[in-house]
Amino acid sequence: MLHGFTSSPQEMAGLAALLAAKGFTVRAPRLPGHATHPRDLLHVSHHDWLVAAEQGLQDIRRITRQQVAIGLSLGATLALHLAANFDLAGVVALAPALKLSWWATATVHLLSPFNYIRRKAAGPDVKDRAGKALLRSYQSYPIAAAKPALRLMRLVRAELARITAPLLAVHAVEDHTIPVSNLEYLLQRVQSTQVDKLIVTNSYHVLTVDHDREEIFARVLAFISSVTVPAAEGATAR
Repeated sequence: MLHGFTSSPQEMAGLAALLAAKGFTVRAPRLPGHATHPRDLLHVSHHDWLVAAEQGLQDIRRITRQQVAIGLSLGATLALHLAANFDLAGVVALAPALKLSWWATATVHLLSPFNYIRRKAAGPDVKDRAGKALLRSYQSYPIAAAKPALRLMRLVRAELARITAPLLAVHAVEDHTIPVSNLEYLLQRVQSTQVDKLIVTNSYHVLTVDHDREEIFARVLAFISSVTVPAAEGATAR
């Protein structure tokens, strides 16, 4: 279970708790550069995130028979990478980050040389005020730190055609961080024969803490249950 850029495993805690309560084994590693200090992001590359995701998968494979990769935002990008390169029972992509808007991409490239610090003036992209207040993530970060994220998106876009595992993809219409067009971009390129999608209308980007989270959690649970054997026999959510 993989969290998003500038965030931490805490944003996945509600979903992780539900799946664990249903008997699934859950792991939610912290990605390098996260949940420490924003400037630590300047010292990691997209390869570091790939290694962390792949190591997490290898660790959980030692104790389970089947694995489902789950990710939010950049974590969904990493989950898709795992699905493209490893044999998984399924993959869940929540607000998958594959392409930023043209202006967001341009901003990263134009301002990175000037050590520009991007501040989230309105806080995390969450519609539910209670959920936003509880979320712990970087409220500012060096914009140059987003360049590895762009590199990761480019790499995974090239891998999408290799994905054949069952897929659940979820996005919010009002996502202000990753355009909802990313959902169709993903669905048009994977080779999965079992594809489930959900578009929600009362949330923004951080789907796991927003208004539609209960509906999303239910869909994730149903999806994982449909693609794995019973937990007692080794089913795993990650």
